[in-house]
Amino acid sequence: MPHNPITLDILRALKAIDRHGSFAAAAEALNKVPSALTYTIQKVEQDLNLALFDRSGHKAQMTDAAKLLLREGQKILDQLDMLATNAKQVADGWEVVFTVVFDTTIDIAQLFPVIKEFQDVAPFVRVKLKEESLSGSWESIQNNHANLLIAPRIGLPLDTDHLETKEIGDMEFTLAVAQNHPLTTYPQPVAHQELSKFPVVVIPDSTTKTQTMSAGLSHQERHFYVPGMTEKIKAQVAGLGIGYLPKFRIQNELENGSLVEIQTADNRTSQGKLLLAWRKDNNGKALEWFIKRLSSKSLIE
Repeated sequence: MPHNPITLDILRALKAIDRHGSFAAAAEALNKVPSALTYTIQKVEQDLNLALFDRSGHKAQMTDAAKLLLREGQKILDQLDMLATNAKQVADGWEVVFTVVFDTTIDIAQLFPVIKEFQDVAPFVRVKLKEESLSGSWESIQNNHANLLIAPRIGLPLDTDHLETKEIGDMEFTLAVAQNHPLTTYPQPVAHQELSKFPVVVIPDSTTKTQTMSAGLSHQERHFYVPGMTEKIKAQVAGLGIGYLPKFRIQNELENGSLVEIQTADNRTSQGKLLLAWRKDNNGKALEWFIKRLSSKSLIE
């Protein structure tokens, strides 16, 4: 390929001239003699067949071409600095990218303060959040597509020899419907067979496998599918169906009356543990930080 005269030395030279205001001051900052810096700039101008400085006045001024090199070159210099930082941090045990998969029962907004704290501690680590549901959540950690999983115990695979888990809270699911739903007029507790008269709002399992799992009332015949828990709550507030919801996610709706709890004859509620899960072969510093922090912060308040 043709020789490219634009080198890191040239970009650093332009940056120094811009910062210090003259060739002489820039040369001193770069530990060069002024004549060497002048020759370097002139050589690039000759190779590119363009002027980087307008020398018609008392003081040489950068041309638009030089300003472009300076502006775009700064991005390259910043990326090189970041690359060096990342290499050092990886050598020190930090992950370059840290992926957190959370089950759709978790409110993503509860994670934001934790992510902000982590950014202050390790700004060089790129954090990715991904939402999954049911066995799809556990599939992500099994297949090494995530560094850390936050999910209810439901869906926990039988083969967990390669996983570590830690309980971080108790979850309660309750049957809830819109304030004007017909079930609110039924005598409480409601017989379980009465529930089959109404469509159920269902979140599909996000697993990529052919065999999926279901939870709650999803075994009933009439379904209305939504992509996640946030949409499920909104759909049930809108009266589109019934279903079990995590109680910590609907406290406001229960208090303002837009959702109403329904008692069933079998007094069925769902209790479960919220878990952190990670692979035993993952021992990075970001993982260590998140486990410690999430163990001390409730995500189900």
